[in-house]
Amino acid sequence: MMDLAWALDDLQERLRAGDDGLARDDLAGLESLWPTLVRESPGTVTMDRVIEIATLVDDESLARMLIAPFGITAVTPGVARGLGRLAEAYDEAWLRDCISGWFAHSSRPDLGLDAWLATMPGVVAEFRGRPALAAEVLRQGWARVQGRVEAHRSAAPSSWARAQRAALVSPLSGILKAAAAEGDSVLRSEVAQALTADDTFLPEVISIVLQSRSWPEAVQSGLGGELAAYVIEDLQARLARPEREPDDWSIRPPRGCGCRDCGKLAEFLSDPARRVHEWPLAESGRQHIHSIIDGADLPVTHVTRRTGRPYTLVLTKTNALFTLAAARRDEDDAVLRLLLPERG
Repeated sequence: MMDLAWALDDLQERLRAGDDGLARDDLAGLESLWPTLVRESPGTVTMDRVIEIATLVDDESLARMLIAPFGITAVTPGVARGLGRLAEAYDEAWLRDCISGWFAHSSRPDLGLDAWLATMPGVVAEFRGRPALAAEVLRQGWARVQGRVEAHRSAAPSSWARAQRAALVSPLSGILKAAAAEGDSVLRSEVAQALTADDTFLPEVISIVLQSRSWPEAVQSGLGGELAAYVIEDLQARLARPEREPDDWSIRPPRGCGCRDCGKLAEFLSDPARRVHEWPLAESGRQHIHSIIDGADLPVTHVTRRTGRPYTLVLTKTNALFTLAAARRDEDDAVLRLLLPERG
């Protein structure tokens, strides 16, 4: 059985000694096994070690073979420093193509990409003096999150959808912080526009803005004021509205599927005077309304009265409507006081 650690050390020493012909032949012989070795021996086949060998081999094809199986999540700040040597040995266009491949290997969030994106500022900082590499990492990172942002914008409201949007805060914060630190105002504005196109991501934008208050002052300045201005304007508008009257039972309807039952539900929810709605409805319709109410966490109970045909779905707006409204108003005011200390 091959001692992989010894084999890599031997290859590295032979390349340093100038015995590159035989060493290249040995590397070429590993080509079919290499992806498996990288995957199954993470403690031995580390990216920084492989970068050193790829730099010494002085062969674009073999160097690409060596580093191709890795994912971008293997690129730590320390590894990023070594990538500068690769760029010198080959060229930045070649390395940018490799970076694209690493992102493709780590495209699923469950492969650790979101956690890595949160650390992106430290990685990108190591590319100072190589703005094209920094820009490539930033663009590739945003490309992996942008589709999820757009998908969640059109998703039906549900507790699952809210959790998925909340999970985007860390990677989005990492991307924005890195873009601000690098002075990439174009990417920063593109991300900001995607997040502020409507109010879908307002809670996430609030989280990012509050997190940014702990960033270095220069990075905060690089973030620009779009996101903070968006949050302030929205919160001020919400707080300017009158507090909910004690007889106002209206609820903003969630986005439905457009069917007739969703329309009827929206009518009931929007009506400030109606608290209870008794609705003869077939089982499939009742299940659909159940899922809409539960998915949106509406302060509405739904009970089936099992008499007659079809059974009657009884919807009742609860007092939690007023409790939630008051709590949301207090939260909005607290955030606004943080962002506008002069508010007092």
